[in-house]
Amino acid sequence: MVAIGRKWYFLNNDLTVNLNNYIDFAPCNCDMTFGGIYFKLIYPYLLYTINDSIYIDNFENKERLFITDHGYPYFENKKYVLIKKATELDDEEEFYIYNIERRELLKIPLKSYFPRIENEYFVVDRNSSDDHGEWVMDLNLNIIVSTDKNYYAGGYNKDVIIMQNKNPSKPVKLFYKNKLIKLQDSIKSFERFSSNNSMVVVSDNEKQGLINKKGELILSIEYDDITFPYNFKLLSEDQIIAKKNNYIYLFNKDLELIFKGRYDDLRILDENRFVVRNISRKRVVDKNNNVIIPYDFLGEDYYTIVNNSKNKLIF
Repeated sequence: MVAIGRKWYFLNNDLTVNLNNYIDFAPCNCDMTFGGIYFKLIYPYLLYTINDSIYIDNFENKERLFITDHGYPYFENKKYVLIKKATELDDEEEFYIYNIERRELLKIPLKSYFPRIENEYFVVDRNSSDDHGEWVMDLNLNIIVSTDKNYYAGGYNKDVIIMQNKNPSKPVKLFYKNKLIKLQDSIKSFERFSSNNSMVVVSDNEKQGLINKKGELILSIEYDDITFPYNFKLLSEDQIIAKKNNYIYLFNKDLELIFKGRYDDLRILDENRFVVRNISRKRVVDKNNNVIIPYDFLGEDYYTIVNNSKNKLIF
C-alpha cells in the first residue's frame, strides 16, 4: 500500500497504482505500533482499529463498515474476522466471528481459551468441568463434529477432521466431508498430515502407519517413523520416508518403493540422487544405492544449485 495524504492506494505487482482504486484513511488516527492496535491489508479489504473500534474498508467500492467496539481482531481472511473481547472478569474472554459477505457478527456461544481456525472450520474448547472436550464448527456456528468427553481435534484440513481422546486406549475418530469414517481398531493416535493433505500418519504402540483421507490403511502400522520430505522438483506430489529396523525406505505417492538403504537419514536431491547419512558421515548415492560422491567429501554444510529456468538441479 502507498499513501498520498489521506488516500491509500493498493500497489500492483508491477508497482503501478490505479488512482481510482483507493480508500480514505487517516493514519494519524491509528497507532500502527506494536501496542495492541491492528492494521492489516486483505485485498480488497483493509482491516484496522481506531480508538478501540474495529473497521473494514473496501478498496473497490470505497465502503467503510463498522464491525464492533471494545474488541481486537484475532484472525482474519477474505471471508471472516475472528474478534476477541475482554469481559468484566479479567481472566475470561469472549470471541465473535464476523462474516464479511453477510455483514453479520455472531458470538461464539461457548467460552474458549483458543479457537483455532483452519479453512472453513474452527475448533472450540467446551471448557466445562463436567464435560470437557471440543466441538468443530463451521463459519455459521453450526456444530459439524461433536464428540464424547475428553476428545479434542488432533488435526484437520478442508476435507478431514481427526478427533483424538486424551486416553490413548480410546480410538481415533476420523471425519471425512463431515461424515464419521470407521477406522481399524489398531489406529490409536494421529501424528501428522502429508504436505498436500492426502495422507495421514497414524500410530499405535509407538509404531506408525499411513491412511488415506477416507480412513483406509495404505501403509501398515509397523514403521518407527514416517515423514514427508521436501522435494523442490515435486512440490505438488507426496513422497514418503519410512524408517524401520535401521533401514530407510522412500516411497512415491503411489506407494511404490523408490529407494531402500541402511542409513540414519535421507535427503532428496532429484529423482535419482539422494544425500544419505550414517551417524555424522554423508555421501551421495543413486536410487540403486550406487555411490556418486563417497563419504568424507560432504561436510555439515553443503550447497545445491538449481537452474530455475529449467527447474533442474546442478550439483
